[in-house]
Parts: sequence; structure tokens; C-alpha cells
Amino acid sequence: MSDRGTEKLREEVNPVFNTAKACLQVMAELGDTDAGVLMEKMDIQSGMSAPAGEGMTPEMREFVFQKLRPGFNIMIEARFSAANRLILESGFSRTVDLPCGYTSRGIRFSRENIRCFGMDLMVAPAVRELIGGE
Repeated sequence: MSDRGTEKLREEVNPVFNTAKACLQVMAELGDTDAGVLMEKMDIQSGMSAPAGEGMTPEMREFVFQKLRPGFNIMIEARFSAANRLILESGFSRTVDLPCGYTSRGIRFSRENIRCFGMDLMVAPAVRELIGGE
């Protein structure tokens, strides 16, 4: 199946696939190396896909990248960084990561001896393979 065919299948199975993927892409772009490794393992391409950008004028594209994207980046970083910090500081040794955007949280927590139960069917197998867990 072609890369676009795989993307199309993921979109059909998970209607919020593009939003979930964007969360992981933003974290990778902001320096989360685990997010980059997870993107590679899940075979997620970075950048805007051609079909999503085909109908955009240069002005629209600039608006997205100059105005919308920085705010989205800040929101994603705050959301995941704040949640990670709260979990790490809680002292609990187990957490459940409900599907709400692809995240490399399980990889990071494995280094802190926190057992993270990832419920996202797209992410969990890749994380397990990367950290060597059940």
C-alpha cells in the first residue's frame, strides 16, 4: 500500500488521525526526540501532506504557518508538558494514557520506572516495541 493509501486507511479507521498525528509532529519539532523516534516507528511522515495543502493559496499557507501554527504548538507543548510534569511529580508508579493525541509519554515514563498503560491502538504497539514491554 502506498504512503498515501496507508494515511487514508488511518484516517478512515480513526477520524481524528490528523489531529493525533499533529500532536506528535509538534512535540518532535519542539525537540522531543522520543516523539521523533515514535513517528519513525509508526511510519508517520512529517510536514503537511500534499492533499491537505493542494487547495491553499500562498497567502493561506503563510497564514497557517505564521499565525495558526505557533499557537497550536504552544497549546500542544503546554498540554503534554504540564500533564507529564504532574504525573512525574505525583509519585505514582502507574498511569493510564487515554487516546487524545499521539504521544511519546510511555517511552519517557519507562525511563522513570513508571508503568504507563497506553490505550491508543495506533501508538501502544510501537511504544512497546521501542521500550521492550508487554
